[in-house]
Order: sequence, then structure tokens, then C-alpha cells
Amino acid sequence: MWRIILPHNLFYFFKSFLYFCFTRKNDHKVLFYSPQHFNRGVLGTNDFIKPLIEITEAKGISSWVIEEPSYESNYPRRKVVQFDFILLLIIFLRKVLKGDFIEKEHKIGQLLGRVFFRNKIEHIIIQSQSMVSFFRGVYPNAKIYDYQHGVIYKGHPAYCEGKNVPELIKRNNVYILVFGSGFKKLLENINSYYIEHSLVIGVNKEKCTQNLNGENILITLQFTEDHTPEENKKLLEDLQLFIQENSNHQFVLKHHPRFNNEINNEEMLKHANVSITQKPLAECLRNCKIHSTAYSTTVFEAAALKVPSVFYSDWKIEVYKNQFIYPINTLNDTLRMYNDLQIEVENWYKNYYEPLNETLWLKIVQ
Repeated sequence: MWRIILPHNLFYFFKSFLYFCFTRKNDHKVLFYSPQHFNRGVLGTNDFIKPLIEITEAKGISSWVIEEPSYESNYPRRKVVQFDFILLLIIFLRKVLKGDFIEKEHKIGQLLGRVFFRNKIEHIIIQSQSMVSFFRGVYPNAKIYDYQHGVIYKGHPAYCEGKNVPELIKRNNVYILVFGSGFKKLLENINSYYIEHSLVIGVNKEKCTQNLNGENILITLQFTEDHTPEENKKLLEDLQLFIQENSNHQFVLKHHPRFNNEINNEEMLKHANVSITQKPLAECLRNCKIHSTAYSTTVFEAAALKVPSVFYSDWKIEVYKNQFIYPINTLNDTLRMYNDLQIEVENWYKNYYEPLNETLWLKIVQ
């Protein structure tokens, strides 16, 4: 949080302060709220909700777009309303008020809502369930939708606690907008709450094709602070063993967007057949023959381009094998059955990532 004092963050803080203190807030049909770290598209766009915003505005439906700062992120800010000032107030009030987390957020929302959000909102679209309870406090009668941004699986703490729905979702009456029928089925198998509280909205994906001349094996890495040092070390050991066992192939490594030197790159680059790339993931996928990972949403992105994935670790392979029913094979078998697997993974992908349903979206927000 100390990064707020950096010059560029101070600029956005004072801009946010002036907006929320002195600008009149109009009523809107839809409020879009998302953290800055989702601005991973070309020119710093948030490619998840950008199409929804564009469809909404094209139909003349009034919308309000607010962005939460991610001070540890290097992704750019969008030219939308910045949440910095309100976020600082929320952090302060969390330390002052009593009650469980959701109860405190409701109180904070009610308090700040009377001062800074004196307008009407009918629908709220958020990502990563950010500020759900706060906005429920501000707008008690609005419908709140959490738009999927990554892979949903049984055991994902954001969507289930055993066989129960997390309190954050249930107490705030949150609806989940999912990419495809495969994810909706997973949610419904977790708890019946999701039968009525999940909708297949689809996702806007750019049409890309694989470069047929690609020969490298792209490895997407998962070294982040989400893991303990011991877990990152285990992932590194699994990776090194995989590379050693397949020394006749060329490997191109791509770090996770939130990699922050959790491991030493030199440990991976001591092999002559290994390199690291800084190129965008989409370009890497287009130019590889096979994708490999310990676990990653990139398995889905690769499948969209008919690029088969292999797993260099058993870290979370159960999820892909038993929940997603992904066609798991060794590297050698994948190469041997390559053409057939291309068709198989493409069909597998379409069950989880369906085209954006503009008609359903407009039905939701109109």
C-alpha cells in the first residue's frame, strides 16, 4: 500500500478525491467494477469486460466504469473513474469498525454510500469478487454479478467451501457469469445454489490461428507469491526433471504475469535447450507446437488454437484429469497423436468457452 505515495499513484489518488468529493453522480443501469491488474490486453485494455461495456454503450444503456488500483501491478490504468480515494477510506474504516468481514463491509458501504454514492444502480458487474460486500452495502437493491476471469474448479475457494457456497457469495446474493456450459455444470455439481445463480454469458475471444511452422514447446510457469517457497521449489524441481528427460526438444519459458523473482532464472537457463521469452502470451502460443505447464488457465487458451498441452508436474493434474476431463498424454504420445489431439482439444475447449451471448447480456441489463 505504501506505493500510493509514488508520484503517478498520487496523481490518480487526487484525481479520485476530486471526482468523488465534487462530481455529481448520475443514476446508471450498470456499474462495472474491476481491479487494475486485469488490464492485460493490447494498449492496457481489460479484455474480459471491454466487450460488455461496448455492447452496453452501443445500445444506449447508461453505464459507470470504476477501476480499483492494484499498486503492485505494472499494468496501465484505464481512462475511467479511479477508486483510490474510496479504497483508502475503506481500509481505514476496516480497522475502526467491529464485526465479521462481510458485516463490516456492509456498514462501510452504507456509510460511504450516503456521502459519495448518492445515485441509483440496477446492475453491478465485478471481477474476482472484489468489493462485493461493500457494493452490497452501497446498493442493497442492485443485482450483483461476478464475471468469471479464470478457471473454475471443484475446490476453488472463491466458489466453494467443501460443498457449501462461500458466505461472500451467498450473503451478498451474487450471480456468477461463466464462460461456458462446462463451468456452469461444475458449479451446479458443487451446490444447488448455482443452478439459479449462474449464467452462461460466454466470452469474447479474438480469432487466432496457430503458426503451422512452430516447433518449440512453450512452458507457462506458475512461480508466484501465491505459493510457499517450498512449493515454488517443488515446481522448479519438477520442471528441471521434465526438461532433462526431454533434452532433444527446445523449450521456451514464459513467466506468470505476477512473477516477482520467486525463483532464480539461472536455475532454469542452465540447459542449452531452454530460453525465456518476454513476448505476449498470444504470440507465444501462436508460434509453439505444444504447450506445457504444471497447471494454468493457458491450457484453455492453447486449446483455442488447437495446441495440445502436456503437464510437467502432478501438482494439480487431478483437476484437469477428473474435473475438466482433459485428454492428458505424455510429451511423446502427444507428438505421436498430434493431429488427432488438435481436434480433440479444440472440441474440449468449446464446452468451456462459448461465444459471448450478446442477446442474454442485453436481457440481463435492460
